[in-house]
This record gives sequence, structure tokens and C-alpha cells, in this order.
Amino acid sequence: QYTYQTIVVYLDIPIDEIRRRIQQNETTQTRLGVKAMIIDEMWNSFEPPRSDEAAILYTSNQNIDQWIIKHFL
Repeated sequence: QYTYQTIVVYLDIPIDEIRRRIQQNETTQTRLGVKAMIIDEMWNSFEPPRSDEAAILYTSNQNIDQWIIKHFL
């Protein structure tokens, strides 16, 4: 009845970078944050997508604008 496409986007960001951003956000309070304890729990139980899941990969060293154009426009 409905036609839709699902996409898996894998944000491959190192845990040190995630923690740095959390700390930065706690200082600036630019947006609502996630507690470090929650991030640690998710990090410890996270399973990266398998090759058969055809995930779209994003890494923190990629230009976000170019990545969006490449994958979504």
C-alpha cells in the first residue's frame, strides 16, 4: 500500500570526538545534549552495519555539504 525507501546512515565518529563534542556542548549549551553515560552505554553495545546492509558511511573528516550532495541530491 505504501511505497517508501529506507536508508541506513552510519556516522563513523571516533568516541574521542564524540566526547569532545559533548564537552563543548556542555560549555556552550548551544543545543540539548546527551549525557556521557548514555553515550558510553550506546557505544559499548553498538554494532556497526554489516556489508549486506548497504549503509551510507559518513566520517568526521568528510565535507558534510559534499557528502549530502553526493548521497541525497
